[in-house]
Amino acid sequence: MLTSPPPPGPSEALAARQLVLGRLTSAAMHAAVALGVPEALRDSPATTQELAGTLGADGPALLRLLDALVALGVADRHPERRYGLTGLGRALLADAYGSAAPTALLAGGEIGKAWDGLLHSVRTGKPAFVTQTGIDVFSYLAADPTTAATFYSSQAADLQLTLSWLDRFNFAKYTTIVDVGGGDGALLAHVLDRCAAARGILIDTPTTVAAAHERFASTGLSDRTTTVTGDFFRAVPSEGDLYVLRDVLHDWPDERCRDLLAVCKRDMPKTATLLVIDRTIDPTNQSKDCMDEAEVLSHLMDLYMLSVLGGGRERTAAELDELLTGAGFRILERHDQGHATAVEAAPDG
Repeated sequence: MLTSPPPPGPSEALAARQLVLGRLTSAAMHAAVALGVPEALRDSPATTQELAGTLGADGPALLRLLDALVALGVADRHPERRYGLTGLGRALLADAYGSAAPTALLAGGEIGKAWDGLLHSVRTGKPAFVTQTGIDVFSYLAADPTTAATFYSSQAADLQLTLSWLDRFNFAKYTTIVDVGGGDGALLAHVLDRCAAARGILIDTPTTVAAAHERFASTGLSDRTTTVTGDFFRAVPSEGDLYVLRDVLHDWPDERCRDLLAVCKRDMPKTATLLVIDRTIDPTNQSKDCMDEAEVLSHLMDLYMLSVLGGGRERTAAELDELLTGAGFRILERHDQGHATAVEAAPDG
């Protein structure tokens, strides 16, 4: 006979309320970054009065925000009510390694509003972003350069969290690296900086190609890179020996992923390698008691994809393999890093 689980105790009830109020945690992080609190505290602690004058904020209201940031572990309180940054708070500095600042800014815009429409997405399977704005997120970014710059800064910061892991992959054995959907070129620039003999080709939309062109020019890579404005669902450059899809497949439903992989298989040389890098979910790790922060983040990102992109989602490593083999690729090697997977594959026949 099954027994009923025990009723929640006070600690569970408090924890549940804290989860429900998580939207205010996100709002507090956004407000702090948008006001410039982390940058104002970069070098030394300051009082509320000093900060209010510098940031143009209401003193008493700013004090309440700072006290909340202390409770969240983002700030700390010094004698004479001077506030400083903790290690966690320094992750909100714009130039911090893997900075969370651009993502905090996105949370206060249309992307954050789409998160608030998650109920609609769960009921319909449709992205709340499209319902709220009338257009898909990529069209929105193309029409709003400011948001696009913040979005791709967030992508570049996320990339920093996996660069040390990606450096284990031997990019140096390839002469021409094609970054399909390479955004502002952060990944390709990093790889080419470490592989002096290689050249790179990046294909993406006009807005992102322009940003990539600027990045390559500023890092001295213009002579070794080519940027291509195009639709990678129609064609990809044919002269590469390594094709990279990083955080691209998770943007699309399975049928569109198969379309994209079919284009890659058709256009890439038969001797070339495809490298797919995506955040993944571990299906064997479904208890919150044993999930690490990266796994929890993967599930939150899955809801991000549902509310913003609709058909996009985070997959398991096995689901990535299934997409690749179903599109006519054979798996050569897999590199797992807990919350992410890199799969090397080659055209099968």
